Amino acid sequence: MKKHATIANLGTVDFSKIELMDSYEIYIDIAELSADLKEEVEKAVEKEKKIHEETDKAYMEVWGQSWSKTGVKTIPQLHIILPMEGKIQYELSVYFFDLEDDDLADRVILQIDLSDHMAELRKMIFHVMVDRFF
Repeated sequence: MKKHATIANLGTVDFSKIELMDSYEIYIDIAELSADLKEEVEKAVEKEKKIHEETDKAYMEVWGQSWSKTGVKTIPQLHIILPMEGKIQYELSVYFFDLEDDDLADRVILQIDLSDHMAELRKMIFHVMVDRFF
């Protein structure tokens, strides 16, 4: 099985980094996001950092934490949910970590449209399941 594949509006998918959760949820690392999605993720991360600062202000002050100006490291993952009944569900889950303080981290979830790529998504899920269980 190939370790990388490209899905047009998602980016390059890394099959070597897969977590299978409760047999019904799959997290697949995205090796490289598409240019459009990269920009959307950056905006969402900045927005979530501000929300994090507001909601956890007291906690951050006690621990002397603040988001550094050097930026954050992002780990985007395609989160696929295989319900017992119904259609495949998916979202882009992006974990982000402050570059200077590893303890300062959060996550943002983006709804993405892969409806034009369902055949590729089904094939990817099939390969993940076969690779994991057979």
